[in-house]
Amino acid sequence: MIYKSIDKIKGSVLFAILSLFLGSASYTFSQTPEKSEARFSVFSFGIHYGASIPMGDLGDRFGYMNNIGAKTEFLSGNNWYYRLSGNYHFGTQVNEDVLANLRTSTGNIIGNDKRFADIFMRGRLWHVTVGFGKLIPFEKRGKTGILVNAGIGFISHKVRVQDDSQTVPQVLDFNLPGYDRLTGGLVTQQQIGLYSNEAARGVGVKYYILMEMNQGFTEGLRTLNYSTNISEKGQRRFDLLPCFKAGILLPIGVYEPGKQYFY
Repeated sequence: MIYKSIDKIKGSVLFAILSLFLGSASYTFSQTPEKSEARFSVFSFGIHYGASIPMGDLGDRFGYMNNIGAKTEFLSGNNWYYRLSGNYHFGTQVNEDVLANLRTSTGNIIGNDKRFADIFMRGRLWHVTVGFGKLIPFEKRGKTGILVNAGIGFISHKVRVQDDSQTVPQVLDFNLPGYDRLTGGLVTQQQIGLYSNEAARGVGVKYYILMEMNQGFTEGLRTLNYSTNISEKGQRRFDLLPCFKAGILLPIGVYEPGKQYFY
């Protein structure tokens, strides 16, 4: 009888422990989906590096360029996307010889010291845009998915004339604007690519990999080009600039219902 009573007590205790464990597990698993279902918005700063291939009228002037840039962005709880971004593009390939009138028959430029000058042409371009779009997440409440957005802003580019020898007065100081082909105007922009910013969950690297297309509705801003003796001021251009860029995101503030986090 005693052993039967002990067995009953053991059985009761084991049943109580098992019930408590199952109840705790059930509560834990029931809470996990609620946490993952929580919507959050995030404000971030991003930096990137990429490659650019000028086309259209821009391709007649420049070749391949590298680009660096930065942006501030806000991604809402419903995955609406807003940004302000700036990019700087630079390259060594200039297809248009803005120094043609200074060259000898052999293609060299002679400086004041009667020697061949060390003078080079470089491509320089920048644009600033504001954008709006949507993140299409892979998970219902996630912040990783396909980002699609479009923007508008201002674009400007020019030929940088670099005279390392400092012996060619024609391209120094006040004469330089006659050679740099300064151009500017409106730019429209479209982006699509992979985006991940799980800031509130604190997991993984926050990053973006985007394909970007820019359309520049530009015109020449200089009154006279010295190498051609022709004015391009007001002359309409259509500059195309496809880009590939990859960057990282640095979350500044994360907002959840009833919570706020700042980094």
